[in-house]
Amino acid sequence: MKELLLFNVSPALRKSIEILCALQDVVVKEIENTQFGMPLGVLAGVIEDTGAVIETTSESIADEMLLFVNFDQKSLSEFLAHYRAAGIPKVNLKAGLTPNNVSWNVYMLHEELLEEHAAMSKLKK
Repeated sequence: MKELLLFNVSPALRKSIEILCALQDVVVKEIENTQFGMPLGVLAGVIEDTGAVIETTSESIADEMLLFVNFDQKSLSEFLAHYRAAGIPKVNLKAGLTPNNVSWNVYMLHEELLEEHAAMSKLKK
């Protein structure tokens, strides 16, 4: 089952995403900031919750982020095409759940996505 995890998404954006996800048979799960220290795999339900919280020194984050779970390349491309066609506002920080990031917490993902976004922005200039 495909899932889309939402982080710091406004109610209006969430509603638009939920409508699109309902049409695409994607489950939407909003992650609360109190869960940001938990491993991404636990939040996505792909690894067992052992109660472990990954310690972090990061401040609270406010950026909107999306995490795609169980999307193959084709379904991700189709979803993003429908997202753009629906005119839903862009979220710059987005990723797929991978074997490399499944044990990260939200703060670690946020830091990585900020670095990737900055690098991609430089390439576009």
